Amino acid sequence: MTDTKIRRRRYGAALKAHILAECEQPGMSVARVAMAHGINGKRSINPSLVARS
Repeated sequence: MTDTKIRRRRYGAALKAHILAECEQPGMSVARVAMAHGINGKRSINPSLVARS
C-alpha cells in the first residue's frame, strides 16, 4: 500500500459564480459546463456555497 493522500480541490467564489452563470445560459447543461472546467460532470456546485466562499 502507498501512503498517497487524495486532496479535495477548493474552488473560489469567483470561479463558482462564473460556472453558475454559464449554467444559466440557454442550452447549457451543468454537466457540460463542469466538464469544460475540469470538474466531474456529476458533481454539482451548491449555489449557497458561492456566498460562503
